[in-house]
Amino acid sequence: MAFSCTLTMRYERQLFFKFIGKEGQEKIREGIVTIVGVGSLGSISAELLARAGIGKLILIDDDTVELHNLQRQSLYDENDIGKKKVIAAKDHLSKINREVEIEIHDSKIDENNAELLNGIVIDGTDNMKVRYVMNRYCKSNKIPLIYGAIASSFGMVYFINEGPCLECILPHTVPSITCEADGVINTISYITASLQANQALKYIVGDKVEDSLISVNVWENDLKKIKVKSRIDCPVCSGKDENIELEKFIIRPCKNKAAFSLRERQQQKIDIEKVRKLMDTVSVETKVALIGNIDQEEIIIHPHGEILFKKCRDKEKMRMIASKLFA
Repeated sequence: MAFSCTLTMRYERQLFFKFIGKEGQEKIREGIVTIVGVGSLGSISAELLARAGIGKLILIDDDTVELHNLQRQSLYDENDIGKKKVIAAKDHLSKINREVEIEIHDSKIDENNAELLNGIVIDGTDNMKVRYVMNRYCKSNKIPLIYGAIASSFGMVYFINEGPCLECILPHTVPSITCEADGVINTISYITASLQANQALKYIVGDKVEDSLISVNVWENDLKKIKVKSRIDCPVCSGKDENIELEKFIIRPCKNKAAFSLRERQQQKIDIEKVRKLMDTVSVETKVALIGNIDQEEIIIHPHGEILFKKCRDKEKMRMIASKLFA
């Protein structure tokens, strides 16, 4: 497909880059990338790919723009607060590059709509259940998937295609750190998303894609490449792909004075207003915690989705209490 003078001028610096050139730019122009989650990683990846001249972007997210997103999601501004992310993203991306075809879906990926995944898939979600759905669908349909995750100052990127899959390296686990509990510095968002977008571009132009797990700690200026192997018992890579019923709650011993920490696997937040009415007593309440008693157990509740049990050792009772509070 011939390039017009305008297109040649737009991508002039990219055309001079020896690993892309005119042939590579034409491949990028014909490329399709699906981005699941247009938050911190997804919105940055989308912007980079739009500026690079990708042919089509498919954006999937059911979330809205919130004020705290603006700290690290540069595609949005204050006027977007309250808008659906996919709508705001499409509006901004269209202004950046009107040549890019943009398809949006205001929904969350699950087993019933996984067929929306097309081309190359970039993981911009923070939901492990959604990631496992993407992993299984992409693996079975030979669709490249670029996993990405961030929290605190850490980021990880892993290109999944013919080698080990996501369930080989993260076998139905919950992140040990999260943005809600441990915060996130905005610089790690750009580094991680840039690595994801770069992997996509390398694959599209036919260059060798990094097959190691890339781990970054931006605060320590540290980057590692970790070789990974397929797990013999991986339900996806072994061909025994089954629907696995995941434990709803993740319970772990605490390192602080509390006995156990409980989180909901899908990282659901807790409605403090609703929870207060369910408590037997409330002794302390701040913006970041509510302390009190329920069913004769002293607990600390954090709105980001964590319950700390001070003395309880009965995990079944913890699950029963959590079911009330997360309902």
